[in-house]
Amino acid sequence: MIVDEEHIKDLIIPRSSSSHKGDNGIVGIVGGSRLYHGAPLLSALGALRSGSDLAYLFVPEVITSPIRASAPDIIVYSLPDSKFTVGTSNKILNFRKNINSYVIGPGIVNQKMNGLIKLVSELQKKDKKIILDAGAINKELLDNISGNNIIITAHLGEFNKLVNKKIDGEESIKNEVIDYAKNHKLTLVVKGKTDYISDGKQIVLNKSGNSSMTKGGTGDILSGIIASQVSMGSNSLDASILGTYFMGKTGEIVYEKWGFQYMASEFLIELAKYIKQYNKIS
Repeated sequence: MIVDEEHIKDLIIPRSSSSHKGDNGIVGIVGGSRLYHGAPLLSALGALRSGSDLAYLFVPEVITSPIRASAPDIIVYSLPDSKFTVGTSNKILNFRKNINSYVIGPGIVNQKMNGLIKLVSELQKKDKKIILDAGAINKELLDNISGNNIIITAHLGEFNKLVNKKIDGEESIKNEVIDYAKNHKLTLVVKGKTDYISDGKQIVLNKSGNSSMTKGGTGDILSGIIASQVSMGSNSLDASILGTYFMGKTGEIVYEKWGFQYMASEFLIELAKYIKQYNKIS
C-alpha cells in the first residue's frame, strides 16, 4: 500500500479538549556527543513541532550549555560521561519523570554497546516505546534485545549493514524489510526516495518528499516526529507512517520555498504549519 492523505486523516488521534500539560505526549531524547550537539536537539524540536507537550534531552554535560542557550523549550538533563556507559544508562533509568517514548541515538558516535543494551532492555520492561536512530542502529545492540516496542529508523545504507548485504530494487527491499521486521518483532522504517515501513505483517510505502531531504538533520527530526506520535497514543506502525508522510510533504514545501538551500531549523517551522491542518479536538 502507498500512503496518501486520506489514509493519514484516518490515523490522526483527536486531542481531548480537557487535557492538561503532559497528557499529549512526553518524549525523551538520548544522544549527543562533543561533535554533535545539534542532532538530539533537532529530534527534540521535531517532537515538539509535531505536537508533543514536553521534550526532555539526555545529553553529555559538555554540550548542555549550548543546547540550553539554543532552545528554552527543551528540558535538558546533563549526563556526566561523554561516552555512553552503564552508569549513564542508570542515571536515565532513575529519572523520575513520566516519559512516554524515547529516541535513542541521534549524535551518538563510536560507543560501546553495553550501556545502550542495558538502557533499551530496561525501558522495554517499563513498556516504553523506543525509536532507535543513527548511532543506536547497531547490529550488536539489536542482537541483544527483543523487539517489542522498538522502531528502527534507518536509511538504506544502514539497513544494508544490519542485514550484511546490499539490497537493490523495490521488490527486494520490500521483502527484506518485512522479513527483518517479522524476525525481530519490531517496526522498521527504511528511508529513501521511497520510505518502506513494516511491522512484519504488512508493508506501507511513502513516496512523498524529494532529494532536498538529504540535508543534515532531517533524519533526526523524523525520529522526533515518530516519537511524538507514539507518545500521543499511535501504535508503532501508524506513528511511523505519519512521521514519514509528514516529513516528505514538508520536504516538498521547503524545496518550493528555499530549494536545496534550506536549513533544518527552517524545516521545523514548515513542519508545524503543515501538520496543523490535521489537528483534531474531541
